[in-house]
Amino acid sequence: NGMYHDQEAADRDVVESERWGVAGSIGFGIGTGTEFTMSYFHQEDDRVPDYGVPVFGQTPNTGGPGFLIEKGKPSTEYGIDRDNFYGFDSDTDETEVDMFTARLEHEVTDWLTFYNDTRVTTYDRYFQATQATCNAACVAAYFGVGGATVSRGGPSPYDQEGWAAQNVSTLVGNFNTGPFRHQLVVGADLFKQNNERQSHSYSPGRPGTGLENPSNASPFDVLKGTGADRETDALNLGFFASDRLWLTDEISVLGGVRFDSYEAKVDDGLTTVENKSDLTSPKASLIWEPTNTQTYYVSW
Repeated sequence: NGMYHDQEAADRDVVESERWGVAGSIGFGIGTGTEFTMSYFHQEDDRVPDYGVPVFGQTPNTGGPGFLIEKGKPSTEYGIDRDNFYGFDSDTDETEVDMFTARLEHEVTDWLTFYNDTRVTTYDRYFQATQATCNAACVAAYFGVGGATVSRGGPSPYDQEGWAAQNVSTLVGNFNTGPFRHQLVVGADLFKQNNERQSHSYSPGRPGTGLENPSNASPFDVLKGTGADRETDALNLGFFASDRLWLTDEISVLGGVRFDSYEAKVDDGLTTVENKSDLTSPKASLIWEPTNTQTYYVSW
């Protein structure tokens, strides 16, 4: 499978988005007692982030005698063109994702089946965006002498790289004890995630621009690696078990429990914060299935 998408925003200068992706899968032993499937997904996205137009009335002000600027209204309500883009031509949001998935299904006996699911994902992002602000002085200039100038700020640009891996192993048993039918599920879930984020800075800083006719030129350099560098690691190990018992063909009860041991660490180069916790999560449900297409339940 393949996908391509290209888009511009209605009545907005500069703003556009382009993305594409491919996906495929292959299976072995389909229809046998042991099936194995693999799939791969890749997507890239390149767009211009848009923070819209400045908002008037961030602080109480007027545009002259008898003209009140209503707090929190966009500047387009007072004559500013909707297509004005207040960012820079270097603003961008670029992402790339790769995801690999594998699934093994094996019939151990006529009543017991083993499943193993594995997924590995990598993620890269570069983000650079601008937000414009029109303060009280800017509003007064717009309605007065003219030459209103907006300030431009927003988050620092950054590079982000991350990866995650998860493996879930499950045994599913379908059997009877006397007149009662059971579905027993037990398994383990292992999840690991890592994320690194490197902030950058502008040199010189981002200049302001005219409210009515903004410039999108980028008269600065982005200095890579001059901001904060933060790394986050997380690990979770879970075990779960549940049993569903049919009292009749329509009514069943389900009980189960899951135990998770979780730990995470955040390191910004100056300080390290760690957290470890264990969590037990029980569950219980009463289920009524009057037909094959209807299910009603109460859960705790």
